[in-house]
Amino acid sequence: RKMADRCGMYSCDSFVSIQKVTLPDCMYVLSNPAYPITVRWPDAKTRRLGQISKLERKQVSLNKDIETIKKQMISLAQHYNVSTNVLDPLRNHLVDVSISLPVSQSGAHLAAAYKCLSGEVACGYRVLVHSSASSLVKSDQKSLLKDQPNSSNPNLIITVIWKSDEVCPQPTMVVSAHDQVPVCGMGNILRFLVRLFANELYEEQGLTSSAIVDSWLDMFSHQFLNGSSKEKAASLRQLNSSLGTKTFLAGDRFTIADLFVFIVLCQSQETKVSSNIQKWMRRCSSNEALNLPGISPQKFLSS
Repeated sequence: RKMADRCGMYSCDSFVSIQKVTLPDCMYVLSNPAYPITVRWPDAKTRRLGQISKLERKQVSLNKDIETIKKQMISLAQHYNVSTNVLDPLRNHLVDVSISLPVSQSGAHLAAAYKCLSGEVACGYRVLVHSSASSLVKSDQKSLLKDQPNSSNPNLIITVIWKSDEVCPQPTMVVSAHDQVPVCGMGNILRFLVRLFANELYEEQGLTSSAIVDSWLDMFSHQFLNGSSKEKAASLRQLNSSLGTKTFLAGDRFTIADLFVFIVLCQSQETKVSSNIQKWMRRCSSNEALNLPGISPQKFLSS
């Protein structure tokens, strides 16, 4: 104003009213009292959906990268004439597995699997008894699992060790002596051995067939063997329904699923099955691998 008076100019008051503003002293955004603006933050659900969407986009990107790497590996394998199958190194070298077996099980599955494997690969078999089961192994178990001499240049040596149920509650196989990584459960043990040396009994017929084999192995390993009476009855109903349109469990060819389920039924307390299951058991009994002492479907076929 003083300068305006000196210059002979008029002065006027400010037409903008500026209020005193107190700036926030925290990390959160606050509304400005001079220029109030309402900020609406996304709720928790919206933020979560945004995070999920971000992860999905990242997953799609990773899948694309994996497919690219896979194609490059296949191209390199074809160029250098090498296999991309992770099981091939095991197939081409000696595999020495140790299988601990509780005395509550007969060992029939291993005996049948050995018959299948011995027709595909040079293999040997030896049976030992742990100190915890020295007086528990029965004569029929000894007749099922016997020492088999190693053939010349064997690819597979199976060592079975009978143990008490307290020491070994379920069948357990150790493949690598260095890693000591166990494969637990008879279904998983058979899966490993057959995939390695007798692939035609498992996944040679395609992914759909191998998925069906897996489902039957899992069902009769858990639902039938360890389930309630209702669960066992449901397993038998599903088995009968499936065999109404199939020759064997996974189609027109005998697989490890037929071997496993056949032995489970023969050793079960069941005494009566439906007609479809009876016909299937007659077909399975003609397989030499299932011609074992104490394993017979006669109790189902006599009725």
